[in-house]
Amino acid sequence: LDNMIISPEKKSLSTAQALMQSMENAQKLLKGWREVTKELYPDDEDILALIPLPEAATLTKARDAYITTDTCSQAKNVRTQMIKAIKDLAVKEGICENTEDFRMHELDCWNHLRNLWIEHAVDFLEKRVLLKSLWNQNKAGAWREHLVE
Repeated sequence: LDNMIISPEKKSLSTAQALMQSMENAQKLLKGWREVTKELYPDDEDILALIPLPEAATLTKARDAYITTDTCSQAKNVRTQMIKAIKDLAVKEGICENTEDFRMHELDCWNHLRNLWIEHAVDFLEKRVLLKSLWNQNKAGAWREHLVE
């Protein structure tokens, strides 16, 4: 695959298409590698067997796979578009009859979710400590005076 896949439009659909194009490029590279190797070593099938077949470079290997992205809406859109493109490819390649037969699982990044959870937990605890502090001040009458003002 390409080492950096960024679509010019920076949209989820074009990013998914760029990923698919990257796989097509990998297939072309494998095909060319096999052709050159066959020319250089015409009598050596063992060396040719070491090079993957071009059709082996496909995103349809992601059947029953877990697709994990960040939790932001842009990342989720890319994930949705990728899954749709992979399922459509699976139907096109004859792996399944319809997209519902090709199962993939969507997950949010646990590290990001954990960080969001910790941030919200800290905010909650700060508010709780503040309320507890105000409650304790009530015993000295500060809370009552604050309410009157």
